[in-house]
Formats: sequence, structure tokens, C-alpha cells
Amino acid sequence: MSVKRKNIGSDRSLWSTSLHSMIIQILEKENRPMRVNEITKKILEKRRIASYTPQNTVSAILQSSAYVKRLERGIYKLTKKL
Repeated sequence: MSVKRKNIGSDRSLWSTSLHSMIIQILEKENRPMRVNEITKKILEKRRIASYTPQNTVSAILQSSAYVKRLERGIYKLTKKL
């Protein structure tokens, strides 16, 4: 007996990009310090975040990234290029 898998089509490519790499791409493109809520809105325009609190998820990724520096509370800028 074989299991049929649902074909998700092009949606799969949206999930293959990590949130961290999307955050870095957004900060590179904007080329300015950004607030966590701005970054979160731009990510949500492109894909879902599997979390009840997407802004907290993005904030946690920003805080642990070696490529991002915190300037003020909730404001981050890119420090290193990937």
C-alpha cells in the first residue's frame, strides 16, 4: 500500500529558505537599520512563520545572529555580508 502525498507545488520553495537568510536578505536590500516589526512584516509578505508570535521568533533569530548588530531596543542592522 503506497501513501499518497499532497502536491504542494511552488509553496515548497518558500519553506526551503530559512528565516535567518530571509532576514539577512531583507537587511541587505534595505541597507538601513530596521525595526523587528518591519522585518517581520516583510517576511510575512513572502511566507508564513509557523509560530503564534512571529515577531518574537524574528527577534530571537536577530539576537542570536552573528551577522546582525543591535543598535537600540528592537532596532537591528547588518554587520557582515553572507
